[in-house]
Amino acid sequence: MSTRMTVSGNRKDLHADFYFEVELARLLLVLTDVDAWSEPQRPRLLSSRQSLEIIYGFADQTRAFVELTQLPLNRVRVQVRHEVATDELGSSYQGFWIRTAQMISTRLLTEPLAMATAPGKLNIFFKVGPIKGDGYHDVVSVYQALNLRERVIVSASHSWQVGVSGSLPAEHLAAVPTDDSNLVVKAAKLIGDLIQSPLYSPAAIGIDKQVPVAGGMGGGSADAAAAAVAVNSLWSAGLSNEELVEITAPLGADVPFAVLGGTALGIGVGEQLTPIENVDPLHWVMIPTNGGLSTPTVFKRLDELRAARGQRIVAEEYLIEPTELLTALSAGNPFEIAEHLHNDLQEASVDLMPSLATTILDGERCGALKGMVSGSGPTVALLCGSEEAAVEVASQMRELGYSALATSGPAEGARVEI
Repeated sequence: MSTRMTVSGNRKDLHADFYFEVELARLLLVLTDVDAWSEPQRPRLLSSRQSLEIIYGFADQTRAFVELTQLPLNRVRVQVRHEVATDELGSSYQGFWIRTAQMISTRLLTEPLAMATAPGKLNIFFKVGPIKGDGYHDVVSVYQALNLRERVIVSASHSWQVGVSGSLPAEHLAAVPTDDSNLVVKAAKLIGDLIQSPLYSPAAIGIDKQVPVAGGMGGGSADAAAAAVAVNSLWSAGLSNEELVEITAPLGADVPFAVLGGTALGIGVGEQLTPIENVDPLHWVMIPTNGGLSTPTVFKRLDELRAARGQRIVAEEYLIEPTELLTALSAGNPFEIAEHLHNDLQEASVDLMPSLATTILDGERCGALKGMVSGSGPTVALLCGSEEAAVEVASQMRELGYSALATSGPAEGARVEI
């Protein structure tokens, strides 16, 4: 269960999210049968006029609004917004909702669940070496985790299953594989093959997506990182984050980074990570684009463009640490940081999707300090000078017809929520 407090005007709200693997109708019966609740703070049922929304009233005149969402794999998300006046009252009701969730699980005999989240990312610096004999490229990258998080819920099952939901358009969600090829299954199996736990069994894995699909933001890798952390909890494997970083490395460089989070320097094929500490928050506007770009296709196009102009890259001379950017990150000045953002893959992405150049130009005209393609694209990242500037740039970009997400980084790595 995850909880947080927000302030709206003079009112504070407690938010709590929890999940059950149960039929929606059974859960509704328990949620509306408040007379059977044993809590001394037991509420009154004010309204359940909409089958997926319930309103409760409490003796201290506070109200709670509960919204239910049906998810794949027979899961239900319960989102609580409880109006409270003080932090002390919020803390009291935080305990109330945790006990209520435990009571519901006991009454419904639901299967144990583990839920974890992991961040999307962008590459604020990316240099690509020549293609090697194995078909891969060595790189120098600076990753930053973003406060756009993927959520993964796992439970024991008789077979491996994957379900997908989220805030993205339906056609984007439909593009996410739901078979064993999904990285969440691969990550879970890597963990299971290494541990000696009687709890290990196939898992039903539900993915709640917030990060654009095939957008160069590591959404699939964040799913895998969250799945690894979740099964580590579900199976009581006891693996440290450092061990999870090592175990998930074969799944690609973005997965270990999603476990780690923060800001990090990556070398090799990106999997050799060195955390960059004490990076001040940076504010970004992410512009997703309809249609994806295949990462192998973008790398291949970069190789072709380099060959066409006769560009020969010596890895030892080209793949060096971006000292100017690292110094700017240490100083925390976004204007200086903007001068040193770089992505070798951008020219290939723009060549394959020329409209990306217009998106970058529009973003800078709307006030962004600098725009760049995120990873292999096609998502465009716009660095802004402040949180207020990011909100304004996002608003202006939406007026131009773009989808725009204001966010920030660095963000925490993969973590268990329940």
